Amino acid sequence: MKTSLFSHSLSKVLDWTFPLHCSFCGDYDILSRKISICRSCYPRSIVPDVQLCEICKSPWVEEAKSCSYCGSRNIFFDRLDYGRIRGERETRILDRVKFREEFYLRFFFRMGLGKKISILKDWRISKISFVPSNSSTLRKRPYLVAEPAMKWISKALNQPILPLLEKQSGELQSGKTFTERFFHARFAFRIRKEFEKKLSGNVLLVDDVFTTGATLNECARILKENGAEKVYLFTLLKGLNR
Repeated sequence: MKTSLFSHSLSKVLDWTFPLHCSFCGDYDILSRKISICRSCYPRSIVPDVQLCEICKSPWVEEAKSCSYCGSRNIFFDRLDYGRIRGERETRILDRVKFREEFYLRFFFRMGLGKKISILKDWRISKISFVPSNSSTLRKRPYLVAEPAMKWISKALNQPILPLLEKQSGELQSGKTFTERFFHARFAFRIRKEFEKKLSGNVLLVDDVFTTGATLNECARILKENGAEKVYLFTLLKGLNR
């Protein structure tokens, strides 16, 4: 009886720090113990029904022999891949992590990454980095949404995670228009002093979501200006704008 009471109490403590029950419906199963989402609420992967650009994974326009993304700007990254297409449920999970501090849901984005390992290995990555947050974001959310996935990738590739970039603008991208995001990103980041003009090899830049791509494209430019041979992107989610 005492053991049962202890187990129940321990379960309650764990459920508060790392919920064992589904964050959406409250049910409990083997999957909810790992990522706080049960099998019933786990979103099915969205499979694009159109051909995608090999570089940016935007819909390919056969008549133009291009995609609207690559055809409308200078692209500094060499290739993008992603974990999942951003659907309604994926957006809700991301929002809960970012704005409701349900940090344990980050482990959802690590699911299925094993299917990507051969692609990542083909890129011959020599170092892994991430898009830095500004100080106000760090105070509210002192963790990266992509951290569990990034650590898994680092271990799988046996390559280090390095803080190559730093934020030099306190403004956020969220809330800005499509055009404003590109102007803001141009002056929002810089290379950290210890890596200035000292990079080499191929860098993998990991982030949570590819929306306009303004931030990631600008970060890729900075990394190449400082010696990176190629810059590859991996995001947890990718919007499929048509």
